[in-house]
This record gives sequence, C-alpha cells and structure tokens, in this order.
Amino acid sequence: MSRRFRSQLAKMAAVPVDNVPSLRISICGGKGTKKRSGYVGTSGIRATRANKYCLPNEVLVDEAVRVYVCDDFDLELVDFARRPPDLKPEHVEDDYRLYSLKDLRLENLLESDLLPIYRFTLSETGREAKAHELLMELEKRLNRETQRLSDRPSETQLHVAKRWSILLNSQPDYEQARRVFERMVSEGIEPNVYVYSMLMNKSATFGEARAWLSEMERRGVEPNVVSYSTLLAKAPDYGAAVDCFSEMCDAGVRPNDKTYGCLLAKSPDYETAKAWMDQMSLNGVEPTSFMYAGMVIKSPDYATAMQWLDAMEKRGIVMPTPAYSMMMNKSTDYETALAWYESMRRSRIRPDVFTLNMLLEKAPDYPTAEAWVTELTGRHVVPDIVTFNTMIKRSPDNRNACDWYEKARALGLQPTLHTLIALVYHSLGLDEALDWMDRLVAEGITIDTRVVQPLLHLASTDESIERVRRKAKSVGFHLDVACFNVILRKTPNLDEAHKVVDDMRRSGIRPDENTYQILLRLTTDCESGVWILDSMERDGVVLTPEIGGLVIRNATNYRQGLDLLNRLRRRGMAITATVWDSLFHLDLTGVSAQELLETFVKEPMRPRQAMQSAISKYRIQERWDDCLFLVMNYPFLAISLAIMRKRFEPSCAYFRTFLDDPKQGHNAAYALGLALHAAGQDKEAIEYLRVARDGAGLGARQESLDKLIDSISPEGTTGGNDL
Repeated sequence: MSRRFRSQLAKMAAVPVDNVPSLRISICGGKGTKKRSGYVGTSGIRATRANKYCLPNEVLVDEAVRVYVCDDFDLELVDFARRPPDLKPEHVEDDYRLYSLKDLRLENLLESDLLPIYRFTLSETGREAKAHELLMELEKRLNRETQRLSDRPSETQLHVAKRWSILLNSQPDYEQARRVFERMVSEGIEPNVYVYSMLMNKSATFGEARAWLSEMERRGVEPNVVSYSTLLAKAPDYGAAVDCFSEMCDAGVRPNDKTYGCLLAKSPDYETAKAWMDQMSLNGVEPTSFMYAGMVIKSPDYATAMQWLDAMEKRGIVMPTPAYSMMMNKSTDYETALAWYESMRRSRIRPDVFTLNMLLEKAPDYPTAEAWVTELTGRHVVPDIVTFNTMIKRSPDNRNACDWYEKARALGLQPTLHTLIALVYHSLGLDEALDWMDRLVAEGITIDTRVVQPLLHLASTDESIERVRRKAKSVGFHLDVACFNVILRKTPNLDEAHKVVDDMRRSGIRPDENTYQILLRLTTDCESGVWILDSMERDGVVLTPEIGGLVIRNATNYRQGLDLLNRLRRRGMAITATVWDSLFHLDLTGVSAQELLETFVKEPMRPRQAMQSAISKYRIQERWDDCLFLVMNYPFLAISLAIMRKRFEPSCAYFRTFLDDPKQGHNAAYALGLALHAAGQDKEAIEYLRVARDGAGLGARQESLDKLIDSISPEGTTGGNDL
C-alpha cells in the first residue's frame, strides 16, 4: 500500500501518477465502549488522531498493534518533535506512541507458511532480486535438511516435504516451479496431489496442465477437486471445460463451487449458464454472490436479471457491488438506471468509473451526460478513456467532440479505436476525418471497418473514394464487404453498381445479402432481378423474404408479381408480410377483390398488414365495391373501421346485399354490426353481431364476438365507440 499503490492504480486507470492521491494509513488498537447508538471503538478514535501525524504514503501503528507485527516488520519510533507542525492532532493521550512501518524482516520469513505471499510482496514492491535471494536461501536449507532425513522422525520428514511444496508455490513462474519440482523429486521427496495442483495452476497452457494431471495419475496420485477445477479453469473454450467436467465426474470426484464457477464463466450464453446453476442446485452446491452476479451479467434482459437478484435476496446473499452497475447497464431506460444509482447511494456504496460510464450511456441527452461527469468527478471518480469516448460520441457538434478529446489527452489517457470512430463521425468533412485517422494511427491505433465505413460515407466523388482506399491500404487495412457496400450505395445506376461488384470480386470479397439488396433496389424490371437472384444463388446467399419482396416490386402488375412469388417460393423463399406487402402494392387493374382474397386465404401466413395494403390500394383507385368486399371480410382492421365511419351509408347498404349469401352472410353480419356500433346504433348492432357469432363456430372469433356483445349496452347508450 505504501510503496506501489499510486503507481499501480495510475497504470490500471491509465492516468498520470500525480492524479492519484497519496495514502496516509494508521492502524491502532483499543477497546469497545457501549454507547446508546451501539459500540464505539477507541481504536477508531486513536487511528484518526494518529493519521494526523502521517506522512504521505506512510503506515503508522500504535503500541497495541506493534506487538502483533514486530516479528514481521522493522519499526521506527516516531519523533513527534521532528514532524512538520501542521501534522498534529488537536487531542493526544499522554502515553501516545506511534511507530512507522518500515520493511519486512526477511530473516524471519524462511520458516513462514506465508512465504508465497511475502515473495509476491517483494516482487510487487520492486525487490525481485531480494525475493529471488530469499527463495534460493530456502532451497539451500532444504537441500541440507533433505540429506539428513533418513534418520529423522516421520513428523520431521513431513515438515520438510511441506517446506518443499511451499518453496515450489513461491516460485514466480512455471519454469522456476518445474525446476524446484525436479530438484525435489531428485532428493527423494514424493510429491502429493497439492504439489501437482500447484504445478497445474502455474502452467502457462492447458496442454501443460493436462500433462501434469496425466503424470499425477501415472505415479498413482489421485487427482482431487482442486486438480480438476484447476484444469477446467485453464480450458481454452467451453467445450474443453465440459470435457474436463465429465472426466472429473467419471473419476468419482464431486465438483464444488469453484468448479461450477469456472463452468459458468466459460458458458457461451445465458441458457447454458442457467443449466449449470440448476445442476449445481440439484447437487447441493450453494451458489456464491459472484455466481449470482455472473448470471445478472449474462441475463438477456432487465426482467431476467431482476429474477436473479430476487433469488439472491431470498437466500440472504448480499448484493455484490458490481451488480449495481450491471443493473444500470441492463436498465431499459434512464429513469430505471437512475433508481439503481440512488439505491447505491442509500447502501453507502461509492460510485466508480463504471457507474459513471453506465449513467452516461443511459442519459437521455448531452446536457444530462455532461452534468453526470461534473458531479461524479467532483466526488473523486476518476474518468477513463471510455468516459471520454462516450462524451465525444454524444457531443452535439464538432467543437464539443474536439474539446472532450483534448481533455482526455490532458489527463494522459491513451485514445482507443472507439475514440477515433467517434471523432470521425463528428468530423466536418473528409479532410478532417483523415487527419484524425493519421493522428491516432501514429499513436498505435489499428483501424478496422468501423473507421473506414464513415470515411467512405464522407467521400462524395470517385476520386475521394479512391483516396480513402489508398489511405486505408497504407495503414494495412483492405476494404471488406461492408465497405464495398457503402461504395455500392453511392452508385447512380445498375451498370455502375456491377462495376463495383466486379471490383469487389477482384479483391477476393464475396458479395453478401446487403450487396444484393442494394443491387435489387437499382433494378427497374423483374427479369433483371431474377438474373441477380441467379448470381446470388451461386454465391451461396440465402433468398430471404426481404430480397424476394424487392424482386416482386419490379413487376408491372399483380398477376406478374404473383407469378414471381410462385417462382420464388419454388426456390425456397418463405412467404411473409413483406412479400404480401410488395405484391399488394402492384397495379391491381383487372384483379377483383374476390380473386385477390382467394389467393390470400390459401396461404398459411396471412398477415393483417398485407390486407390493409390491399384495401388501401382499392380505396386510392376508388374501386369501392372491391374495397368494401375486403372490408367485409376484415372489418376489424383500423383501415376498415375508418372507411365504415366515413362512408357509413354506402358501407351498410353493400353489406346488406350479402346477408343472405351462404358464403359471405356471416361476414356481412359481422361487418354490419361493427359499422352500426361505430355509428352508435348499438341495439341494432347487437342483432347482427349475434348472427355473426352464431355462425362463427367455436374459436377465437366467437370468443371475441361474445366479449364485444357483452361490452355493448343493450339500451344503445354506448354509441360512437372505437374497437
């Protein structure tokens, strides 16, 4: 804490070390005093006073703490008279003594079971050579002790073997640990399961760890749950992890929470992770707070995440701090995210930079986001480059975007690819955007299609497009299919578009679905569209309803469009609302509503949106008989109700002519009942709706008619209702 906190935190937050405040640490002992509000420890009071004497990045302890740490640390009595005059508390006890914590007492460490932690501490505080010297000294001692083991009691032999395992675990890397292992075996020390598990943990690769598991089994040492869990944690992917789990179960080793924790972390999606949580519960393994937090992260939506939080609460598990920010991330709107932030405040959890970034993402506008930056930085939240990337992206204009970039650089933050993308989008023109690319590429940013696409959007001529291509190539990026599609959208006609596609193929890029959609929008006749479909099929692009709809729209009339639809169906295209909508937008001259409806009802998918398009088409052409025929069959559509209200008398007269028709009578009664109800004539409307209900048979229409009839007053006082 005193030696490396500032430098490590500066590195983690990517900020200058001067931006990280120095620590002043004091640790004191005392006794608890019973007060009305609870226990107030004098240790807290003494530590607060001691902290007044503390120099930057110093650790002070009092006499009560000194007796606990004197064997591990060198200590120096503080001379209060030599401290700066401003470093003095208002009240000091007469017997107040403080000691400054200086350094580890290395001569006592060789017999400690915590040697791996001490070695790590020495390395982290810049004394790697001293740590190495310490380990070498322990190895020399163990070599001498091992040579005299044969005439020693078994307890001593076990102690020496344990010291060898501690030495192995203290090694900074895999190669050093393997060297100690080989030395240990050569001295006749039999390694146990814990030694092998340590070697597996230090292994650099999954293959090395598995080799140690095989070696363990070859020597007759049975792997335990730690061994298998360690191997599982190093698995390169989910499939390999599942194989390790199966191997573990086959060996009769019972998995624990760490085993399942690794499987949850490697699960590719929410459903897979949930299945492991269910299995864990069946096996009697209690989930930890971090497992629940992982499920919150993997949840596909806010409601699912809330279910996991509720499950945590029922088990009495305290919600971990990261879960608050994750719930802000899952929130569907700003108000919900804000509620989670207020919940953090009530729980006395200090917001961090992740909290700030979540609030910026959810903020409804730029001023709100800017206010959050001001508020949380004022509360000592140090922004990171993600913060500034978000503010650049949300900036209302070019000037604000540039200002945020300069603020990030002033804090010593390194720009990322997302910084460049946001700056390019805010550029006033291609020249400025390319300048940004040059500047950030010089700082080590590697560009991808997310940068080149907006550059191509800014290019307005063939010359400027070529300029972007040359610039991208100069920094090692070659246009992909998404970039070529941007160029394709700029072409004025199909001939120019085919030249771009030829260029794409020469570059080794295969056209995708978007490519063919762009080409089809440029076609003016259906035969050209069919030719493009042939090319698409050769490229292995699936014929989607969206693509089929574009081909049908080029037909000259409904019958030609219907022929195309059948041809596309034979190619495997599904018939969806998009396809019907394209068909019903065509010229319906010579096509009666009855013919159109007969075709429509034969299909398994009959979307209402498509029928609305057909009704609208007939209405525009003022073909009222055809229009009302479709209205009679679909009277519940919004467009049908609007037509019945506007043309009430003609509509009712038309429907009455079909009341005795054996095929259309019940549809006519339904439509007439709805028209009368919309006009406020409920008493008469009910009569026709009952006729329609009696002829509807069992099903959804009968149920909806029953509900409608029940909702209408028999006295006819509910007139003018919309349905």
